[in-house]
Amino acid sequence: MSMDELEVGEALKDIHFLGKPLCIFENHAQALLPWSRWRTKLGKPLKLITLDHHSDTNSCYLRSLFKKVGRDVEEMERLRTLRLNAINYENELDVINGLEGLYHDEHIHAALKLGVITQAYVIQHSFDVIDPSLAERGMQVLPTEVNLKVDSEEVKQDNFDRVLESDFLTRQLEQFKNSEVPFDMKKDDYILDIDLDVFKSKKSVQPECHQVYKELAGHAVAITIARESEWVGRLSYDKDLTVEFLEEQTLKLMEV
Repeated sequence: MSMDELEVGEALKDIHFLGKPLCIFENHAQALLPWSRWRTKLGKPLKLITLDHHSDTNSCYLRSLFKKVGRDVEEMERLRTLRLNAINYENELDVINGLEGLYHDEHIHAALKLGVITQAYVIQHSFDVIDPSLAERGMQVLPTEVNLKVDSEEVKQDNFDRVLESDFLTRQLEQFKNSEVPFDMKKDDYILDIDLDVFKSKKSVQPECHQVYKELAGHAVAITIARESEWVGRLSYDKDLTVEFLEEQTLKLMEV
């Protein structure tokens, strides 16, 4: 879904939580708006760490520009540059206009190109082989810990359900800490970003030990949560799983 198919203000909720700003919205592309606000207020770009089913690493405006120019790469890049040059992240109207034609898996690249964030660290479920060129674009993406083509659905589900377990997150964060552009939860200024479609079942938001997740939220400068109701419905193992339950549990685990 692109932002021209969804009202910008729809499901956009700003609250103060754990002594920091937190914004909840429906479409993940909407994240660009609060990220830009926080970039402006703090006067410096932040790092981003995101938990998501998808890697969300597509180039900004890829789909909308493809509809216009097809596979003409040079023309696509020219038009992308024009779109980006028209956005001043300090001007909220510019950012809102910039959301038009921006799809739910293109916002990270847009934020990087605009200087809103400096580096993105992605923990995701959808790829077990990662394009090494992503690092050159400012994105550190970890492969999922399962073989998506070989492992059984039971093995995949068990792995996916561990996304908030401390041992899982510790392994992921350690890889980021040792990467070419290191991430340090206790030293870096960062936004914690969560797409609710990363959770496939009720069990995935009822971890046995969530201390690392709690610390990840506690050390963050700000937090964003994308509800992505359609994708939660498509990807969940528990067919009675709701975004309301996931949102409530995601916030609760940050506190207790």
